[in-house]
Amino acid sequence: MTRIRRSSIVAAALCALLVLGACGATSSPALTVNGSDVSDSDLRDHLDVLRDHPRFANDAYGGEIPDEGSTVDNAVVAEVLRIWVLMELVDQEVTSRGLDVADLDEMVFLSDLEPSLAELPSDAQERFRTWDAQLVALGDALEEEAAARPDEVTDADVEAFYDEYEAIFDTEEVCARHVLVETEAEAEEVLAELDGGAEFGDVAREFSTDPSAEFNEGDLGCVGRGNYVPGFEEAAWEGPIGEVQGPVESQFGFHVLLVDSRGTAGFESVAPEIQAFLESPASRDAGQLVNIVIQRLVASADVSVSSRYGTWNSDTQRIDPHEGPTTTQAGTEQ
Repeated sequence: MTRIRRSSIVAAALCALLVLGACGATSSPALTVNGSDVSDSDLRDHLDVLRDHPRFANDAYGGEIPDEGSTVDNAVVAEVLRIWVLMELVDQEVTSRGLDVADLDEMVFLSDLEPSLAELPSDAQERFRTWDAQLVALGDALEEEAAARPDEVTDADVEAFYDEYEAIFDTEEVCARHVLVETEAEAEEVLAELDGGAEFGDVAREFSTDPSAEFNEGDLGCVGRGNYVPGFEEAAWEGPIGEVQGPVESQFGFHVLLVDSRGTAGFESVAPEIQAFLESPASRDAGQLVNIVIQRLVASADVSVSSRYGTWNSDTQRIDPHEGPTTTQAGTEQ
């Protein structure tokens, strides 16, 4: 991905006349991904475009960019940087594979962005159109590789998949269940039911205001750090394993939760999941394959962010603004 870097003898001369500390602050990169820098000026130019096009900013990043001069450690700016990390990683992967990237008449992976993208200046549009074309080229290559794979999945195939994508599995997870209610008194009633010997799943179906409890019995599955809202996050990661906790208050109400396990998923625990995936049509689908490769790339990436914008969180694989992540969906932080 080509980026225009604004540098000149005149700019260097002016910089030499300024205070050294200020000069260094503006010249350091906004982001570094596997040794590849994204300049601060490139980022700020893009933020300027997004300020002028709030519709696209909302579509692509989930919010509007704050006015120039206001705080830069903003959750939407952090999302801009996170997407930039993905762009850099895909660009690096496509380059390392030597893939040919063709011009596309229509966007494929990013088609939802096309209506508002058309409002942007042509150079800003090009960044996203190039990224989409790279995703298509990568998907085609992965689909071709999958098509050549034998239909029968062997133990060696499962092990090879694990070895290639170990970075995805080699992350700490917490597996938990919960019952969500509106008041502390209701949470105490739930605790009394459980203390009396009631099954957790039965209680979740009866009492929980979480709609998913009807079919998953309160089981939240296994997730990495940073995926729960404050309050619940701390209880899930710091509370005892195998013991009912609560009431735990969050912005959604009061939780009674049970942590089933915490730790890193080893090969034996994920092998059945890998086997099932490799035997499914999804393992030959370009979209699914691209998603998995991107997960691997992000999990193994060496990312650093200028302190002006926040810090790279290797656990959540996101950028935390100094003010903290913004919760945008029920129960999870984005």
